[in-house]
Amino acid sequence: MKRNLISKGVSSILIIISIIALKPIGVSAFDGQGSTNKMTIANESTIYADSYQWDYRKGGWICGTPDLNQGYANAWICTNGKWYYVNKYGWMVSNTWVNNYYVDNTGAWTKTR
Repeated sequence: MKRNLISKGVSSILIIISIIALKPIGVSAFDGQGSTNKMTIANESTIYADSYQWDYRKGGWICGTPDLNQGYANAWICTNGKWYYVNKYGWMVSNTWVNNYYVDNTGAWTKTR
């Protein structure tokens, strides 16, 4: 009887861990290619995001909502105290000016004009 209860408990824990481990797959719900049905289009809004919300794909970085179901676009995003900009397609830009702000080769804002 005890062995059966322990076995059921372990099975339940393994199922819960599997579900949690599979959750990040939801990142693929947006691809940074500008599909407006999945993008949060903002007019240069300001967003605070944790590092897990960033995803590197196809040679560039994209950032999404905490549940990883939507990507951000036209937005300044603060992560770990640094500011990054994602363009209208949702891709982080680098080595360029965004209005009066310069982002370096890491994509982080460095100086104003």
